Amino acid sequence: MSKKPSKEKKQTSPEEREQMKKDNFERVITPRVNKLLNDFRLVKQVIGGNNYSMSEEQVNKIYLTLEKELISINNIYIARNKSKEQREKFTL
Repeated sequence: MSKKPSKEKKQTSPEEREQMKKDNFERVITPRVNKLLNDFRLVKQVIGGNNYSMSEEQVNKIYLTLEKELISINNIYIARNKSKEQREKFTL
């Protein structure tokens, strides 16, 4: 009879887990940011070109919408780091 492979998970150190998280973040975020940059360039071409007519109000609405999303991303990051700091600094 052959032995079945062990299903035990290899223990990873906190440092290894943190490195895996960093690697996964870079793997996931890089293509997403590149896609966003490409989409921003496409919006820029439409706004900067002569093929379309738009009002200043429309351009401002587009800009404000994009700006809100960027601020939202930053706020999530700030809130996440603040909560970590609060957890780490709390002592009795």
